[in-house]
Amino acid sequence: MCGIFGAISAKPDPRLPEWVYFGLSQLQHRGQESVGVAYSDGDTVYVDKEEGLVSQVLTESKIQDIQNHNPNIVIGHVRYSTSKGTSSKNIQPQFLDTGKWDRIALVHNGNIPGLEDKKRKLSEEHIDISSKANDTEFMLRKIYYLSLKTGDLETAIQEFMKEINGSYSAALMTKHDVFVFRDPWEDRPLFISSKDGVIFFASETCALKDYSANIVEVSAGRRVKITPVDDGFQCFVNVREYQAVQQNIPKAHCVFEKIYFARPDSRTFSQEEEGSFRFRLGRKMANSSPVPNANLVSGIPESGRPAAQGFAFESKIPYIDTYIRNSYMPGRTFINPNPSSRAEYSRIKYHLEGWAVKDKCLVLVDDSIVRGNTMRGKVAELFNAGAKEVHLRISSPRVIGQCFYGIDIPTREELVAFDKSEEEIRKWLGATSLKYLPVSALEEVLSEGGEVPQNFCKGCFTGEYPIPLE
Repeated sequence: MCGIFGAISAKPDPRLPEWVYFGLSQLQHRGQESVGVAYSDGDTVYVDKEEGLVSQVLTESKIQDIQNHNPNIVIGHVRYSTSKGTSSKNIQPQFLDTGKWDRIALVHNGNIPGLEDKKRKLSEEHIDISSKANDTEFMLRKIYYLSLKTGDLETAIQEFMKEINGSYSAALMTKHDVFVFRDPWEDRPLFISSKDGVIFFASETCALKDYSANIVEVSAGRRVKITPVDDGFQCFVNVREYQAVQQNIPKAHCVFEKIYFARPDSRTFSQEEEGSFRFRLGRKMANSSPVPNANLVSGIPESGRPAAQGFAFESKIPYIDTYIRNSYMPGRTFINPNPSSRAEYSRIKYHLEGWAVKDKCLVLVDDSIVRGNTMRGKVAELFNAGAKEVHLRISSPRVIGQCFYGIDIPTREELVAFDKSEEEIRKWLGATSLKYLPVSALEEVLSEGGEVPQNFCKGCFTGEYPIPLE
């Protein structure tokens, strides 16, 4: 999972690098391993990328250096690795120096299933691609290869979208243009907005709110060409949206975006912000799996909090934040690239207020349980602090299948629910009781929010994958 953000101006603007800095900072929850930007002054595409957080990579001196190039296009990326691991070679943007198009660069959020077979087929066409290349590099080289056949990048992207199944919200830039495009299944979110002659795009609406109230979703299978134009008389940004490819394909929005990944103040696939959706999940959980003798509700911050508040609201039980987050420790536990350190990182980042749970019958709500190690430590910690009972309520179904589209759940054997019943999981976690939200209840909450449940990929909960895996 990653985050992408870009700003394209009608003419060079020193604010562009700062806007991209702040936009990527708003998307830091989507990736904390590396940051990269590509930018153009109309003659050359430059790329800067490093491991680290946005504030560590895009320093004041780096922003000043980018401003000195007088760019009118800046695109950026924050990464958390799912494909080909954490190697610095895989930091985005990926770029390619071509004879015809000069340098082109690509940022991408999503995942291309069956990557090794696709790379092998590309090699057979005499296109140089490393065996260690990740899916973003494959996309870049495949599109370039198709452009040699079609004669232009616009048609090449169209042909790529027809030929390659996968999950992608992406932006390809040349020194003159940016092509923003999204897969026909709409698996990952992507939005575009404009203000005062500047076009912005981003993975989530939270990154665009500061710049424009006119935020539009890039629809399924669409590609949008954004071109700064200076004809000597006026400067403007030309935006052209092309007809969708592979029309009438069923949608496959990632439901895990809504449950966990997106920020609560973001929209991803509808007009409802995800905090509201998660609050309603908690209310549904309170109705389907109440805890009559409970006298306190709490949530695992940050993504579990809205559902916990919904559970408390519906149950009429007091809510207290029993975990205090150290806001100076960055990052999300789930996307920590080292699985063995996730539980320890969570323990250090979140400190329990023991007084709040002493002698309490507690309902602890979280958005999901994936591997279970972190939750197991939390349950033990609560009992050690004096809680009488710890009832776990999970506002999503059991995670039983890996994700092939961009969430780092690479093997089923990592999943605590893969080969255990709900009761076996409860015993392993040490909780008084454990209940998950059924898939049918999740679909009810989606419907109540005006969405179509069949338009969502729920493969991690059902083992059924709507985007062909080949």
